[in-house]
Amino acid sequence: MTVTASEKWAKVREGGRTRYVLVYGVCLWGVLTGSMMAAFLYVFRDESVLGSLSFIPAMMIAGIVYGRLTWQMAERRHGFSRQDTE
Repeated sequence: MTVTASEKWAKVREGGRTRYVLVYGVCLWGVLTGSMMAAFLYVFRDESVLGSLSFIPAMMIAGIVYGRLTWQMAERRHGFSRQDTE
């Protein structure tokens, strides 16, 4: 039995928008992107450890925006309206 993308999204959607934004936006995208950026700056640009680590919280904040945008795109892609989330 294959699971369609809409069925997968329905399962993720059950967790709610806030959980999605925190898990996929802040934790996964924000922390990973910030960590990679911090490592790049530390290794290749000779930034201080504290200076390069400052990108992690900045990317976590940006992850909120990323999570909200990807949630909205997935909602549109799978045919859910704004009223369905309220």
